[in-house]
Amino acid sequence: MNNDVPTPNPFLATQSDVPLPNESVSDVPVPSDSDVPLPPPEADPLVPKPYGFKDTHTETKVSPKSIRTYQSDMADAVRMNEGSVIKIAVAEQERKAREQQVEIKSERVSNVFAIGGVLLALVAIGVLGYSIIATREKEIVVTGTPLNQSLIRNDGTEALVISGKNKQEIAKEFYEIASVLKEKKNGVFNINPIEDDTTQKTRPTAKDFFTALQTSMPGPLYRSLSDEYMLGSISLEEKGSPFIILKPTSFDYAYSGMLQWEKKMVDDFFILYNINVAGENSYLLSKPFQDSVLKNQDARVLYDNQGQVVMLYLFVNNDDLIIIAKDESAVLEILNRLGTLK
Repeated sequence: MNNDVPTPNPFLATQSDVPLPNESVSDVPVPSDSDVPLPPPEADPLVPKPYGFKDTHTETKVSPKSIRTYQSDMADAVRMNEGSVIKIAVAEQERKAREQQVEIKSERVSNVFAIGGVLLALVAIGVLGYSIIATREKEIVVTGTPLNQSLIRNDGTEALVISGKNKQEIAKEFYEIASVLKEKKNGVFNINPIEDDTTQKTRPTAKDFFTALQTSMPGPLYRSLSDEYMLGSISLEEKGSPFIILKPTSFDYAYSGMLQWEKKMVDDFFILYNINVAGENSYLLSKPFQDSVLKNQDARVLYDNQGQVVMLYLFVNNDDLIIIAKDESAVLEILNRLGTLK
């Protein structure tokens, strides 16, 4: 057993070996709370706080807002309203159905407006086209009835210009054209009255022609006349025989009008038909017409004192036409022509 005493370490000193300062413990200053500086708020939180540190910095924590979704709304509805999933599903289906109805109505409204727009455009085009056509029609020269109008088949046409002439001149020129003997026997020639004002040629209506002649035609007959009529001549053996064909619109008015006209008819026709009413023949101006029959056709005839036909008229073609002629032969040829036209 070794009882050696350990040798002291020179590098280790005991408290008794360390010289102490001459100050006592009471002389060491103790820091107060106010003497300790506060660390900045951004100081590392891991660093220990000094004694007496008060954390005056408060950090406001913002909780994130919850995002609402369809699932959350469904959950809230189930929780708060105690609704069943089935009811909510039904409500959702109804909502979708309403949205579809709104879309359908919107489409229908759009279609209605589209169709309405197309119709308005078509109407506008129609109005524009009509106005253009109407304007063009106004620019077209209206010639009235056809210039070469004939109620029966004819073998030729000659014009009778009546513009600027009085009734005697018109009647005289008509007979001069009608009385000329034509080469073709029993030929029918159309005498076409014309109004020529240097810019256009027009054919007067029946009413216009008899107005130009200043006849005594009664009102009922005058009003019953249509625009269709014919002046003409038939070549007989030695001369041309004049005739007039009228087309009334009413037989009753035309027939009563012709009966009234008989009293003045010779006075209106003696130049047209070259009837001698001078001197001892003046009685013809007041001599009455008589009933007669010609080829099974009822006629009204004016005879002279020797029993010769002066003039006659009759309704033919189912009372659709009135023939006023000077000779029976002319009437027979007209009836023959009407028969060939049927």
